[in-house]
Amino acid sequence: MPTPTEILRSLLANRRLYRTSDLVQEGVDRITLARAARAGEAMQYVRGIYAGSSVTLESGAAFAALSLARPGAVVCLLSAAQHHGLSDEDPSKIWMAVDRARGKAVIPGGPGLPVQTVWWQGKDMSVGVETVSIAGVDVLVTNRARTVVDLIRMRAKLGDEPAMKSLRDYIEADGDVGALWTTAEDLGRGQAIEPFVRAAEEFRGSMARR
Repeated sequence: MPTPTEILRSLLANRRLYRTSDLVQEGVDRITLARAARAGEAMQYVRGIYAGSSVTLESGAAFAALSLARPGAVVCLLSAAQHHGLSDEDPSKIWMAVDRARGKAVIPGGPGLPVQTVWWQGKDMSVGVETVSIAGVDVLVTNRARTVVDLIRMRAKLGDEPAMKSLRDYIEADGDVGALWTTAEDLGRGQAIEPFVRAAEEFRGSMARR
């Protein structure tokens, strides 16, 4: 029968993240886990979330770690734009949305993982939200159209440049303008983004005429 240390080493060899509770359920006691962390065999991404220190995790592992730390949180805005290739910038913080109905406690970050928590409610938490698998974790992230819509409606806080860049990249990648309309209407934001979507339609038309 494998020892707790052997079980832990076997699990940490996988390219994925684990909650402390997951490891305990697999037969790893907390003392063994703490010893492995002190020895540098296990790396703690955020409080209670671990991976093997010698394992190179796929891009977006920070999103996965924070999703485990706060189930139901949604990667959004500048971080979603980065995930979808709608931005050339690497945000200084990870943008995550949580349900206001669950309270206003911020998502705990960690060394090198500063988090910007935003609070949404109702359909904001579901419209245009998709699930992707990163480092063995199901991560909720706004899809491409929803991300563009969010950056446009948040431009007063985030600036015009991220919104315009995401919209331009979305159109140039043959993104569905109709999806922008549908998403905005579902969110009750159709009027707010109408001028931008009209401009996107004209831009697409000019590209087609070239």
